[in-house]
Amino acid sequence: GTSLTEEQARLLSRYTQQVVIAYDADGAGMKAAQRAIGILEKAGLDVRVLQLTGAKDPDEFIRKYGADAFDALLKKSEFHLDYRLMTLKNKHSLDTDEGRLKYLAEATDLLSRIENAVQREIYGAKVAEAAGISGEAVLNEVKKAFKKRITAEKKKKERQELDVRVMIQPADRAIRYDNVYSAAAEEGVIRLLTADSELFETVRELNFREEEFTAPFLRRVYTLLRRRYDAGLDLSPAAVLAELNGAEAAHYTHIIEKPESLSNGDKAMRDYIEKIRAEKLKNAREASAEEICESLMKLKEEKLKKSAGNLPGADKNKSDQ
Repeated sequence: GTSLTEEQARLLSRYTQQVVIAYDADGAGMKAAQRAIGILEKAGLDVRVLQLTGAKDPDEFIRKYGADAFDALLKKSEFHLDYRLMTLKNKHSLDTDEGRLKYLAEATDLLSRIENAVQREIYGAKVAEAAGISGEAVLNEVKKAFKKRITAEKKKKERQELDVRVMIQPADRAIRYDNVYSAAAEEGVIRLLTADSELFETVRELNFREEEFTAPFLRRVYTLLRRRYDAGLDLSPAAVLAELNGAEAAHYTHIIEKPESLSNGDKAMRDYIEKIRAEKLKNAREASAEEICESLMKLKEEKLKKSAGNLPGADKNKSDQ
């Protein structure tokens, strides 16, 4: 339907790699198709669009022409880029310079959002042909728009990451986080355990250990909670606060006051632990890649030194020294 969600798109991707959109052939249907293309593409699906002729919707088409005719139409469904470019072409008058310029501006913006360079080149040629200009001119504009978009997205991501780091970091420098992304999930574990101590059973089932905490302060709070749980003691915030100093108590209060839904605490706990472990794996891979680069650089330096030592006159220089 037209209220397609990202979650529905993810569910679809479990069962198929290709989706054909067959909305009504009116303005609302075309608008819904454009929205659905973005959602389905984001889920990694191959998206095609059915162009209905002689009927306002699939139901009317099948009633008039039969299921076999509809099946044949499905096989001719267009790749979503063809559909979107055709929509832009119909939107602007290509008989005027103004219309061509508007068409080119929107078409190059659309093509700049395609990650695949081959697709950008193929569809760039189609745009050029429709507008009556050289393919090289279109591709140059697409490349400029692509680079501009990548730069803008990179800056946006950097700003978002900075905002996350600022929001997550404790005010007291004595308990700062080295890895804010893991710490955000670690805070979630603390928050859930404080609210529902029975979730320690989920923690044990997943064999989650205190060593997996990246933040020393959060590891200490977790150890404190686990020790009290194992001893059958009170896990209320007041009991935990009694064992923390001023700055630690303030930050612990800040953590547990953040909103957290307990309607599905088990799933939330599993998600937090999965994020902690995923972040650890990511950092391990980055560290390994850095070590490999360092090793390669050392090997290169050694080879250069060895090559220099084998140059004519090298032995003479050594003896002179």
